[in-house]
Amino acid sequence: MKFRNISLAALLSVIAVVAAAQAPAPAPVAAQSNAGCVKQKLSTESLVSELLDDPAAKEVLYKHVPALKGNDQFEMARAMPLRAIQPYAEETFSDKVLDAIDADLAKLPICK
Repeated sequence: MKFRNISLAALLSVIAVVAAAQAPAPAPVAAQSNAGCVKQKLSTESLVSELLDDPAAKEVLYKHVPALKGNDQFEMARAMPLRAIQPYAEETFSDKVLDAIDADLAKLPICK
């Protein structure tokens, strides 16, 4: 019985080694070349979750509204479009600020 278990363990080890050898190597250069790009076109009409989950878009938000960093109330608005928050925080999300965010988001390239 022990011999059978050892054989199974050896077989699983061989399978793991073969699978690892056949797996494509990760491409760290490609990941680096995507820095500063977005997965999809984003704007102030995008959901807050889409903006916060994209590192480049999040940077744009924090650039224009630094108070958003670590703001739990803003995290609760993830299901809302950014522009829909304006009536609740008109001073923070003025037309001028939202237009500036839109302009910077429009400049971000789409990742390939």
